[in-house]
Amino acid sequence: MSVIKAFFEKIDELLDTYTPEPVKNVYESIKEGIDESLEEYTPEPVKEVYEAIKYGVQNVVDEVETSLTKWHPSAGDRMLQRGDIIAVGRGLYRHYGIYINFGEVVHFQSEGVVKTTMRQFLEDEDTYWIIDLEVFNLYSPLDPYDLYSAEETVKRARELVGDTGYCLITNNCEHLAFWCKTGQKDCRQIIDAPTRPWMIPHSY
Repeated sequence: MSVIKAFFEKIDELLDTYTPEPVKNVYESIKEGIDESLEEYTPEPVKEVYEAIKYGVQNVVDEVETSLTKWHPSAGDRMLQRGDIIAVGRGLYRHYGIYINFGEVVHFQSEGVVKTTMRQFLEDEDTYWIIDLEVFNLYSPLDPYDLYSAEETVKRARELVGDTGYCLITNNCEHLAFWCKTGQKDCRQIIDAPTRPWMIPHSY
């Protein structure tokens, strides 16, 4: 059970670093329940279940790390939330996606719409932006976006996974992200600099 132990030690380390109390409370309840189960049941059934999930343990650790993402000081404590539009620098352009939850991102690549981990979305980058359209609306009261709820945004994004037809001009990653959140296929990269107040920088 050394991998499970290491898994919980990693979560403990993250909780000590970021200490979001609601997450910590939920985690302690889950951990207590697992400890009770390990004491109650015989080793063999536990081992069978453990072997089935062992392959995914590292991915779970990555998801926990993402869900406890530390925020950038200039972000006004704005945490990453499910249904957020996020963007990462790719040299001369930015790559966009929809944050699903627990380290999952839906985004449009040249081969189609995919769901990946946050690390796969970021590739080698450690900095990304949250595109907060509620803040954008405050600065553009005459032309605001109508925004879908987080649940509806995530639902729309998940339903697109597997779709193809990428086009740099008319159907790219930013078009997808804005459509999921607003119903409009917008592409604002040319006019939106990373210093705009609705582009909130974060570190992974």
